[in-house]
Amino acid sequence: AVLGFTDTASRQMIQEWTEPANYLLRSAKKQQSKAGKDYLLATLEDNSGSIRCVAWNLSSEMDAEIGLPVLASGKVEEYQGGPQISLIRRRQTR
Repeated sequence: AVLGFTDTASRQMIQEWTEPANYLLRSAKKQQSKAGKDYLLATLEDNSGSIRCVAWNLSSEMDAEIGLPVLASGKVEEYQGGPQISLIRRRQTR
């Protein structure tokens, strides 16, 4: 899994799906959009760097402890000039 994006690399990866991979869950916080929809804002990390992640469809599968590894996959998108992953799946690994 490669999270250390350069400007060129991130532009090339926008709209691509990530393969399921293990990451460290650095942070996670449930929030609410202006429209009142709940979502999860998280940061995933691997040896190459970290990336902002958002999950709109919350489920128990999205529950995980900060600081522990998670298996995650999603779609790389651009948000406020930088890459983020819209998570489709995330679960704790042991």
